[in-house]
Formats: sequence, C-alpha cells, structure tokens
Amino acid sequence: MDAEGVYPRAMKACEDYNSGVPPIVIVTTKTFEYLLDHLPDYVKNRFAVYIDEGLPPIRMVTFSPNDKATYLQHLNVDQAHLTTPAEGEQEILAWAAFNPKKLAGKQLDHLNSPSFREISELVLSLHYDAFLWETEKSIEVIAVFSPRQMQAFRSVTLIVAIFERTLMPLLWEQRYGLKFQDSPIAADLFDSHAAKGPLISVWHALHEADLPSRNNFRRNFETGEQGEDDPRKQVIFEAARQLNEQFPDGAYCWAANSDFKNPDNVLEGAKMPPHNAGLNHYQNFDTVFSLLCINPQPWVKKRMLELFDLEEAQLYELWRFSHTYQTIGRCSLRLRDRENPINLVVPSSFCAAQVVDLFPGATNKGQITKLPRLSKPTQQEKVLNGHGIHYTKQDNSAYSKYRKLLNDKGEVPLKKHEWYVEIRSPNLKAKG
Repeated sequence: MDAEGVYPRAMKACEDYNSGVPPIVIVTTKTFEYLLDHLPDYVKNRFAVYIDEGLPPIRMVTFSPNDKATYLQHLNVDQAHLTTPAEGEQEILAWAAFNPKKLAGKQLDHLNSPSFREISELVLSLHYDAFLWETEKSIEVIAVFSPRQMQAFRSVTLIVAIFERTLMPLLWEQRYGLKFQDSPIAADLFDSHAAKGPLISVWHALHEADLPSRNNFRRNFETGEQGEDDPRKQVIFEAARQLNEQFPDGAYCWAANSDFKNPDNVLEGAKMPPHNAGLNHYQNFDTVFSLLCINPQPWVKKRMLELFDLEEAQLYELWRFSHTYQTIGRCSLRLRDRENPINLVVPSSFCAAQVVDLFPGATNKGQITKLPRLSKPTQQEKVLNGHGIHYTKQDNSAYSKYRKLLNDKGEVPLKKHEWYVEIRSPNLKAKG
C-alpha cells in the first residue's frame, strides 16, 4: 500500500545491490514479470532466483466476436501460428492491453474487450510466446511462458512439487531446448515419498475402465446417461455417499470441482478448496478424498497436441496430476514423525496407478465404491492388437515416457510389444 508503488520499490531494491550485504528481494509473480522486462542484464547477473510454484506454463484465451477480421487485422500470424503485432499496430495493441481509454479517442472502442485485452497483452509480452488459431466462430490463443528473459540471472531454481510430472519442463525442453538439473540442496531434503509410501493405501472411486472426467461424475449413476441435472442422482453424489459410509464421523478431508455443492452434506469431512496448494491446516487428517477432475478443455487439448510432441494420455496426465497431488498432499503426509496409516482416494484407476508409482511401498487397493462401468468398451478393448496384448491406459502412458527418455538420450526405443514383454510386464510382476 506504499504510495511509491511496488514495481519501483522492487526495481530500486535490485539496483541498490551491495555485494557486501546482498539483498533478498521477495516479490509476487506479477512483480517478477515486471522485473524480467525492466531489469538490465548486468543487474540480473548479480542475482540467484528462486521461484516457488509461481509460473503458469501456459495461458489460454478463446474469443468469439461477431467480426473476427476487425481484431485479426492488428495481428500477424505465421505458418506455425506464432503471433506478433501486425506492421504499425504495436501501439494500438498496447492501448488495448494497458490503456483502453486511449481507444475511445481513436474510434477503436470495439477493441476494448476483456478477451482482446488479454490477447494483446500476451502478444506484446516478452515472456510469453502467443500462438493463435482462427476457427469459423472463434479466435483461440495458447501462450507459452518463455525462459528467455530469465537467462541473464546467475541461476534460476524452480521449487515445484513433482516438477518432472508437470507441463513446464516438457514444454521448455521441446520449444527452447532447455535441460534441467536437480538442485544440489535437493539431496539433503526429506523424501516424504519414500518415508510415507509404506503407510499409504490408495483407492479409486470410479470403475477401473472409466476416465477421471467431470462428464463421468455428472452422469446419472443408475443409467449412466450424461448430463444429469439432479445433483442427488449424479455419479459423484453416489460416490460421495459410499465413501462417507466407509469413513464415518467425518474423519477425512476432501476436495472436488466447484460445481459439486455437497448436497445434504453427503460428505461429512472437512472441505478443501479445489485449488489448495500451500494450505497447511488439514495436516492432522490421515484420510483424504481427491475427487477433482481438472482436464484441459477440448480446444486447448487439440491445440496443445498440435504445438508439441505429446500423446493425448500424456497431456492429460501432466495437466491434471499436479492438482491431485496437491490435494492428497494436504493430509498427514506433511507430518514427518507421524506414522499412522494413510488412506488416499482418487477419482480413477489411472490416477491411483500414478500415485502408487510416486510413493514406493504404497498399496493399490482398487475400487473402493460399487459404481458400475459408465463408459462403453473402446475399440482397443474389443479387439486385441496383432501381438495379442491388451494395453491399458497406464501401459500407454508408461510407454510414452519410456520412448521419450530413450529418444532424448539418442537411443532407439524398443517396439511397443517388445517393451511390454521385456520391461513392462516383468516390472508389473515385481510390484505384485
């Protein structure tokens, strides 16, 4: 609330660097983005940067104006969909992004729209690469956070939970050719995965063949029909009812998508917000239900698969698992010395397999509810492939990781059926 303003004070704190007493400057994400754009490289060279869960790897905007051409004429989109200001249009985009009052005086009031304001900001930004697609009805933009403005710092350390299972490292490796190293201090940190794994039982709510999606949770639990309007007839309500019977007296915490209003207080435990990273006051619960299904919108999925060398299953995994992980991480996993058994309930068998893979010694207990299968058998399930192997979703995801790892090393990966017989199947048997 200082009258001088946060941005000038942060700039001054960095520029007043004293090598005898190096400053520690703590800033928000927005202030950090400002410093990225305005600090000279010689000032950046003085600082080591630590970023705590602070950088969104992508931003997404979809815009459906009546006359798309009116907006697109201010933008230049190349064959790879990378978007920059059209020639002579940078000032107009700057007005749209940061000073919309100026548009009125130039008869450009129509550009004063929240969506176009965000698109203009991303196109002008030095720390995002904006990619744009025009469809029949809309303008779609995916903006990828770029590391370019950070390269002058002495070092950059990203403090991110399960970093290797998030989108950012994969996007930066593919687009900018970056490689990541473990921080030297990481070796001395407490490994809660190894320490807590043997205490953990993992369950899933949906049938093992069903994907963790809001559409599945919104189905009618008796008929399987999609789009059930009565919240008490939805799959998620029935799942919640059965879970509450398994863990009576509300001795658990839980999180679900915000459209689930917990009718009749069917879940008696402590409710967590859907985005709960950093919360510490659920740490005395030994049981947690993560019923969150945060998946990319269909148009985002389509564009991400166009932009990057990703398989659909891999994209879904990277997109949603961090939310699942943050939710289960609110419970007594946080208490080093506590040795109580821990129960984790996640939406699907796919999520459960990921959690078990992350915590050595954890036990996959299978489906905890009696919900029937909601989805129809896929073609893959109906017809065995030519090698007589029925690959699960977890198999497909594991093979994608294996293939990428070997390609990154410059080695030739095995064919999928060879990999399954020689590597995957023995590993599964070893895990029991």
